[in-house]
Amino acid sequence: MVLNPFSQGKDEKTRLQEAVKYDPAVDPDVWVAFAAWMDCYSLRYQAIQYYHSGRGRSCHPKWKHLQAVLRMKTSEHSDKIWREYLEWLGKERAKSPGSSSVWNLREEPPKNFWQ
Repeated sequence: MVLNPFSQGKDEKTRLQEAVKYDPAVDPDVWVAFAAWMDCYSLRYQAIQYYHSGRGRSCHPKWKHLQAVLRMKTSEHSDKIWREYLEWLGKERAKSPGSSSVWNLREEPPKNFWQ
């Protein structure tokens, strides 16, 4: 489980190393989950998704994250709930297309590149 890398009491090198690995989708903090869910519905977020993929993105994964975090805070089986959420997240990420579905990998520049 990845915790917030910006917490106090850590030296700068440790915070920077953890910040590189920081993924808000697996942060068990309620406010992080709520902010990500609300940001998903913003015009800026949806416009960026439309620009990148040609369509808006569903906010369902962010909602599932918020639900899991809230259920963890109110249940005595928080480890089980978090494991189930991480398994679901792994399956969702495996189904989602990567950048290779948008961009073609080139081994060399186009023939008329310098003209």
